Amino acid sequence: MVKSKTKNFVFTLRNLGNYTNIGETYTEKGTVYINEGSGTLFWWNFLRWKYAIYQLFENRDKFPQLPQNINLNRQIDDIAIVEIKKKNDNKTETYYPEIQYYAKADKEFLKEQILLINPDIIFCGGTFEYLKIIFENKKILSLTNKNKRNFLKFDKRLIIDFYHPSCRKKDEEPYNEICNDLIKYQIFEHFNW
Repeated sequence: MVKSKTKNFVFTLRNLGNYTNIGETYTEKGTVYINEGSGTLFWWNFLRWKYAIYQLFENRDKFPQLPQNINLNRQIDDIAIVEIKKKNDNKTETYYPEIQYYAKADKEFLKEQILLINPDIIFCGGTFEYLKIIFENKKILSLTNKNKRNFLKFDKRLIIDFYHPSCRKKDEEPYNEICNDLIKYQIFEHFNW
């Protein structure tokens, strides 16, 4: 993965499915981008949420309007995906006990994988409970006291307990939620990136 000029992201997911089709990409000056109109909701949500992070880090009190897809920075080589369950058994659903089993069984490998990527921001797409297993709750500091969409700090990393990127909500709903919470809880005041 190429180090972004700004931040590296990792999204932890239970396991990958058909929704990860990236579609057409292009490379410009060594950076990989997704073509406008290509890919799935999964990828466009990544890009929207990444946009929110960048905008609010620069202007912490100014709510950034949700841009049209064509206006998003479509760089994707600063995004990595870590799947908790690495076994593909062609199931359409995977449930908590099975994912928990893989999080425990592969804990050291998953921890090493995340630390090698060295992300600045970790989005947990419905996987925060498993991340706590992987890192054994060590040094994970809660920055908010919410039950859902929690923001946490792990070393110098921001952890966002959030929706799965293929959630079936309207584009603006998760985007507005993450922006509102980042502003309300002044999350970036805890980071010196």
